[in-house]
Amino acid sequence: MEKAKNQIKEHLLSSGITFEELHHDEVGAPVEYSQKIGTRLEQQAKALLLRCKKNGGGKLFIVVSVPANKKVDFNIISNKLGGNIKSIRVAEKEQMYELTGCEPGELPPLGKLWGVQLLMDEALFLEPKIYFNAGSLGYSIIANPHDIAKIEDAIII
Repeated sequence: MEKAKNQIKEHLLSSGITFEELHHDEVGAPVEYSQKIGTRLEQQAKALLLRCKKNGGGKLFIVVSVPANKKVDFNIISNKLGGNIKSIRVAEKEQMYELTGCEPGELPPLGKLWGVQLLMDEALFLEPKIYFNAGSLGYSIIANPHDIAKIEDAIII
């Protein structure tokens, strides 16, 4: 976990964006995070690693980030990816760890670090700052969502 946390921090530092670090008690569940950190669910950028099977064969992984009070809509994701998607599902825990070094709840809204596309919900841009765990349930990053989208070449959903 420490390795993933350090890689994430280095990725953000090398991008040149401004961000804050927050060390805290381990929290993963959005409501618990909200209570411990003092955020609203709308400020929390929940990130999921999704495995997409393409029509005609092949697969790809993507990271999707939505506010913690929302659910991911697989139909919207499929449409944003050009409709060439046969199926979408949440990646298995082992797949996520193998690709990112993160356990469930630790994945940040980043993709380039792991060679995958980031999709961000447009509602995240209503907040001046978003909060997210970054490679550890006890370590968070606070950043401007526009900065994250820019360095990641995010697709907005």
